[in-house]
Amino acid sequence: MIKTGLTADEIKLSTDHLNGLLADHFTLMLKTWQFHWNVVGDSFGSYHEAMLKLYEAEIERVDDVAERIRALGERPLGSMKAMLSHNHIQEFSMDEAVPQALTMWGYIRDDWDKTIRHIREIHEEISPKDLATLNFLEDMIESMEKEAWMIRSYNTTPDGN
Repeated sequence: MIKTGLTADEIKLSTDHLNGLLADHFTLMLKTWQFHWNVVGDSFGSYHEAMLKLYEAEIERVDDVAERIRALGERPLGSMKAMLSHNHIQEFSMDEAVPQALTMWGYIRDDWDKTIRHIREIHEEISPKDLATLNFLEDMIESMEKEAWMIRSYNTTPDGN
């Protein structure tokens, strides 16, 4: 057990939330990567490249969340079954028809927004003594909000529709 000033209950609360967040980011990564492989149309090049940047950011977040869990002395989720049983983001099944590019961006936009809201909810529940996790979550919100702005820009017109 680590002895950094957090109780076992505070660590468990943080790592339980972080494992759910790990599953969310893993699902976001996989969905965005899948769309990256399957996007087609006039804007293929820019969409393909933008989705690449997003799933690469998600790969880093998956690793960062897992490392934060390890820093707290716990073990991150490590199987697809565990990821799917802990996530809050709907997986996209390739059994479904491949959506049009703007529909893909709509899914990505909604998932980013949902994840940001979920991080804010988690932040409210983490012990105020777990400063590192709180700061970690705040930094994640900041970077994801910037990405969300860019994602919304792919799926809107200048008049906001």
